Amino acid sequence: FGHAGPSGEDPVTLRMFKPYHLQCCCFCRPEMHIDMPMGDGMVDVGTIEDPCSCCEMNQLLFGSNEELRYEVTGPRCQCGAYCPCCSDIKFDINDESGDTVGAITKKKTHLQG
Repeated sequence: FGHAGPSGEDPVTLRMFKPYHLQCCCFCRPEMHIDMPMGDGMVDVGTIEDPCSCCEMNQLLFGSNEELRYEVTGPRCQCGAYCPCCSDIKFDINDESGDTVGAITKKKTHLQG
């Protein structure tokens, strides 16, 4: 899909492509390719990979030169991972040297009445 800003008539600002495939446990793990418009063409921004991991939820973010830039990681054993209406899910953003440089919080869902 391509993000076109506030409305569909605006120019595409970012395009993400996730090939469809059947994944099974640690085989055929998903990845997403990201590019953006520059000049008359599209420029590769990088790739996001979802490696197989039993103990944590993590994704690896690679730049256009295929070098690891960041790892987003969080433990599977969080209340929000099993009951999303009860608690947030927290992830750390680590740089290529393993230092935490940021965080992401997936907010708990609210039941609509």
